[in-house]
Amino acid sequence: GGLHEDARELLEFAAAIGRSFDLGLLCRAAGRGEIEAFTTIKPLMGSGLIVETPHEKNYYFSHDKQRQALYEDIDGSWRRILHLRVASALEEEGSEPAELAHHYMRAEEWSRALENLERAARKAEEGHAWEMALNDYGRALEVAEKLPGSEETRFDLLAAREGLLEHLDRREERVSTVQVLFELANSLGDRARIAEVHIRRIGILMVTDPEEAAKSGQAAVDIFRELGNIAGEARAHRELGYARWVGRDYAGALEANLQALWMHRNLGYRRAEAGDASNIAQVYRGSGDYDSALRWAEEAVQIDHELGDKLGESLKMNTVANIHRERGDLEAALSLHLKSVSVLTDLGIKNMRAAQHLNCGRLYLSLAAPEEALEHFRSAARLGREMGYTRDEGYALMGAGVCLEKGGDPSAAAETYRRAVELMERACEDSRLREDLSGKAEALSLLGTVLHHSLGRPAEACGAYETAATTYRGLKDLGRLRKVLMNLAGLRWKMEAPEESARYYQEALDLAMEHGEPEHKAAALASLSVVYRELGRLRESLRSGKQAMELLRELDDPQAEAYVLTSVAESHHALGHHSSALTCLKRSLRLRRKIGDKEGEVGALHDISSVYGSLGDIEHTREAYKEAVSKQESLQEAVKVASTEKRRR
Repeated sequence: GGLHEDARELLEFAAAIGRSFDLGLLCRAAGRGEIEAFTTIKPLMGSGLIVETPHEKNYYFSHDKQRQALYEDIDGSWRRILHLRVASALEEEGSEPAELAHHYMRAEEWSRALENLERAARKAEEGHAWEMALNDYGRALEVAEKLPGSEETRFDLLAAREGLLEHLDRREERVSTVQVLFELANSLGDRARIAEVHIRRIGILMVTDPEEAAKSGQAAVDIFRELGNIAGEARAHRELGYARWVGRDYAGALEANLQALWMHRNLGYRRAEAGDASNIAQVYRGSGDYDSALRWAEEAVQIDHELGDKLGESLKMNTVANIHRERGDLEAALSLHLKSVSVLTDLGIKNMRAAQHLNCGRLYLSLAAPEEALEHFRSAARLGREMGYTRDEGYALMGAGVCLEKGGDPSAAAETYRRAVELMERACEDSRLREDLSGKAEALSLLGTVLHHSLGRPAEACGAYETAATTYRGLKDLGRLRKVLMNLAGLRWKMEAPEESARYYQEALDLAMEHGEPEHKAAALASLSVVYRELGRLRESLRSGKQAMELLRELDDPQAEAYVLTSVAESHHALGHHSSALTCLKRSLRLRRKIGDKEGEVGALHDISSVYGSLGDIEHTREAYKEAVSKQESLQEAVKVASTEKRRR
C-alpha cells in the first residue's frame, strides 16, 4: 500500500507472470528498461518481499500468499491487460504453448488460448505424455465452449481426447465421450463424422456387445463407401474386422482385414498396411493357425522397421512374442519382449514399458528364473508408481510376491501381497471396474495362500480367503471362487472346524456341478467324504466317496482314485463293514502298484493288516504287516543309495 504507482504497477506485472519471474520478461511486458526495473525491485528485496535466485536476473515472491493477495487486488480489466502483455512478450520469446495458453486464458483471449492449448496437447501427445495431453485437450474443450460456432472444433478435440482415453484404458470416460461425439456429429449432419463415431463405437461395444459393435462397423463401411472415401472405408473394414475377431467370427474378421489391407496397399498407406498385417496375424492366432499368424506378424514388424516407426515395430514385436509363447517357445518370446523393453526405454514410454516388464517377469517365472523375474516385476511396479497407475503397480507387486515365495522369503512375499491388496483397493475406488475388483481378489488369494501354507497364520489366511471369496461371489467369477472355497475349506479343516469346512466344500461342489466340471466335482466330493467321517456322518461320507470314485474312474486318474478308495475303506471300517473296507483297500493297493506309488503301497498294506486284525484273521494280518515292513525297508534303502549317489556326483 505504501509503494508509489510505478513500483506497484511493476509488481502487478510480476504477480501476473507468477511466483517466479525473469527480469527480461518483466521488462518487456511492462515496457521498462532493466536498470529502471532493478532500481524498483532492489528495495523490495531488502524488505524480504522479493528474493533473488542464484540464477542471474531471476526473482520470486518470498511467499505465494503475498503474490496472490496482490494479484487478487488488481482490477479485472487491468488484470486481463497484464496477462495479454505478458503473453505478447512470451510470444516474442517463442515460449511453450502451455504457458502462452495460461496467459491468454487469463486475458480472456479465447481464440488464442484455444490455439495454444491445442498446440500444447499435440506436443505432449507426440512426447508420449498422455496424461498431460489429456488435460490440455480437456481445457481446450472448456475454452471452445466460450466461442460461437465451435461445434466442429469441439468434435475434433473430443475425438483426439477419446483416442488418448483408449490408449490409457479409461473405458467409462471413453463411453461418455463417444456418446457426446455421436450427438455432436448428428447435430452437425456431417456424414463423414457420423461414420467416424461409428468406428469409435466399435471400441466401446466390443467387450459388452460384439454383435452391436459389428453393426456399427458395417454402418461406417456403408457411409464411407457412399461418400467415396476409400481411406475411411479401409479404416472401417479394419475396425469391423476387430469387432468380428472379438466375437470369434474368424472368417468374417479375416475377410474384413484383408479388404482393409487391399485398400491401403492401393492407396500406398504403408503404415496402415502394417497395422492390417498385424490384425490378420491376430485372427490366425485366434483360430490356432500359428504358422500363418507368425508369417503375417513378422511382415508387419518388417514394414514398421522399413518406415523407421520404432513404436509400431515394438508393438508388433509384442504380437510375435505372444505367438511364440502360445506355441511353447518361451525363450523366443522372452527375447522379443526384452528387445521391446529396450526400444520403449529409448522412446521414454513408461506405461508400455511397464507392460513389457510384466511380460518379461511372467516369462522368467515360467522358465524357473524367479530372480530375473523379480527384477522385471519391481521395474514394472516402480514405473506404475511414478505414473500413478495403481492397477499396474498392484499387478506388478503380485508377480514380485510370487518370486519372493519361490525364492524362499514368504514373509517378504506376504508384505508385498498386502501392498498389492491396498493398491488394487484404491484402483477399485477410482475406477469401479470389474477387472480391478478381480485383481484385488487375486491379491487376497495369494496372500491367503502364503499365510496358510508357508507362514502358519491360519486366522489371517482365513480372513484373506473369505474376503476374496466374497468379492468373487459379487463378480460371479465362479471358477476362481471355487478355487478359493477349496483352499478355505481345507484351512478350516486344519483349524478343527469341520462344520465350516463341510459348508465350503459343499459350496465348491455345487459350483462344479452347476458348470459341469467333473475333475473339480470329484475333488470336492473326495474332501467331503473325509470331513463327513470326522463329523460322524459315515453314510454321507460313504456316498460322497463312492461318487468321487466313479468320477475318477471315468477321468482315468488312478492316483486320486487310490486315495479315495483308502478314504472310503476307513468309513466302511468305522461302520463295521470290514469286508467292504478290505475290498476297497485291495483295489487301492493294485492301483498303487500299477502306477509305482511305493509309499502309498506301504500305507495300503498297513491298512489291510489293520482290517484283517479287526476280522480276527491273524495269519493275513501278519502277512500284510510283514510285506509292509519289507517294502518300507526297501524304500529306505533306495533313499540311502540315491543320497550316496548324489553326494558322489
